Amino acid sequence: MSKKGKKSDPEQNLQYKTETQLKEEALERLRKQKLLEAQRKPKSTREKKAENFWYHYRGATFGVILGLILVVMFVKDIFFKTDPDLSIVMVTTQYISAEYLEELTQKFENCATDVNGDGKVVVSIDHIPYTPIRLSEEDVSAAGGEDEAMIEAMQDTQTDYTYTMKLMTILGAGTDPIYVLDEANFDYLHSMGADSEDPYEMFLRLDESMPSQNGYGLSLADTTLGVGEVNPYFDSLNIYIRDMHITKKNADYIRACQEYVESLVK
Repeated sequence: MSKKGKKSDPEQNLQYKTETQLKEEALERLRKQKLLEAQRKPKSTREKKAENFWYHYRGATFGVILGLILVVMFVKDIFFKTDPDLSIVMVTTQYISAEYLEELTQKFENCATDVNGDGKVVVSIDHIPYTPIRLSEEDVSAAGGEDEAMIEAMQDTQTDYTYTMKLMTILGAGTDPIYVLDEANFDYLHSMGADSEDPYEMFLRLDESMPSQNGYGLSLADTTLGVGEVNPYFDSLNIYIRDMHITKKNADYIRACQEYVESLVK
């Protein structure tokens, strides 16, 4: 009897596996059938409208979303942007790192007051690394044709052009009275007014009682800023007040800028 029982076990296992496989296959066929029925089921009116709208108005939808993003950014700039009490234009032949510029900004803020009355003292410095020297065609040709030297020379010229446009835009806007310049850039900007068809002074002359280097600029080394503690190069720079047309709108701000520069004298 035991031998017959052992022989029947494999047959029972085979029968069991076969029944299990059949059940799984039947369930799989049922799942596929339901999936096909769901796919064949007609879409609701809402789904059809949504697909039709997306097909025809995808571009317009993206445009509206982009427009909303721009509106949010505009509102943020208008209502949440911090207006600086003083805006300073800094033009130097030497590149200044963001770290040094941040420390220098802090020095200027320490000596400033709340000009716009918003309860905060904020000074912004717009730095333009600019060398007022142009490569001549001979210089470019002497670079050796289309080699690395010429490519570098042309890249420098292009960079200079970009900063030139930025500087000219700021000068044309005429909204920033305070300038921090090295000697080369002062000579360049001063000559723009002196050598024009209708000569004019680019910067105001300082009072004779002030320690001026050239009659126009106050050396940062002679101020209470202590900028040399950040970078000794800063002590070689001068601070200037641009000679601007005074209107009712800018009169208070220009006067505040002049008083600020005068307050820096040791």
